[in-house]
Amino acid sequence: MNGSVEFTSLIPTAHKDAAVDEWDVGGIALRVFGLSRLTGADAKMPCRVIFCLHGRQSTAHEMDAMCRAYAGRSRSRDQLPIVAVAFDQRNHGGRLVREQGNCGWTGATRNPMHAVDMYSIQRGTALDVSFLIDQLPARFEVDGRAPPVAWGVSGISLGAHASFIAGLNDPRIDLIIGFVGCGDYETLMRGRYTKLAARKPEGELPPWHVAFPPSLAQLVRRVDPVHRVPLLLHDRGPRALPRVQFLGGGRDTLVPVDASAGFWAALEAVYRLAGVADERLSMVTDPDAAHDCSLVMAKAALAFLAATDDFC
Repeated sequence: MNGSVEFTSLIPTAHKDAAVDEWDVGGIALRVFGLSRLTGADAKMPCRVIFCLHGRQSTAHEMDAMCRAYAGRSRSRDQLPIVAVAFDQRNHGGRLVREQGNCGWTGATRNPMHAVDMYSIQRGTALDVSFLIDQLPARFEVDGRAPPVAWGVSGISLGAHASFIAGLNDPRIDLIIGFVGCGDYETLMRGRYTKLAARKPEGELPPWHVAFPPSLAQLVRRVDPVHRVPLLLHDRGPRALPRVQFLGGGRDTLVPVDASAGFWAALEAVYRLAGVADERLSMVTDPDAAHDCSLVMAKAALAFLAATDDFC
């Protein structure tokens, strides 16, 4: 994967080398972008925080370009500034415990726990996001700044999975931008398993009930985005539904766009019932992209962000 490199050409010149603040919040190392714009009287200005989540076998540093593009985007005086925050997902970067836990069912490093491990990472990251939403306001205040007043999340691949989980489970998150991710984990993994089983010798893959055990299925059906969608109207009301952008690659075979068909159809049904589908939902498929954040997707994400400047 190319991380967020396609955002590089979209970073305003003045912010290509802007300072990065490194914070420790509850033992999670954060890379914080955009604070250098908030000096003097602006230090007391409320901001909007967007968490930028990296992909599998990547690190927080590979989200620098996305963070700079989000934090550096132009705004009018009545629009809140954006602070972008990146951190290593669980079992990645400085938090790595077991490399095998980031591998798939097949390959040189076979991991029979692939489905369990990957969901524990992405859900753990979603819980980290909610934890940081709890804790960051106090960190801002200790730093002499006004606390954030709005929260968003944006991720690539594994980070997009985590973004959808966080955004559909935490009502404080009002903006979700997911690149080459999926909102329906069981459908994604069943499809991946079926394709592998069709071309691998018998016995090379664990049986489905081991690869995707019943306890994992129960958890997924309780917290996964596709299963949270029906509760949105009841939990948040029609005017508080999160703004969601799904960006997929037409040639993506690892996380195919159609794996999220049920998730997106459910979202559209709820949002149309609430009368907010056109203003709060965006689905973009780059027909030439595989499993990467493309320039087309990066431009679409910045346009969606610009159109949702009031997401607080």
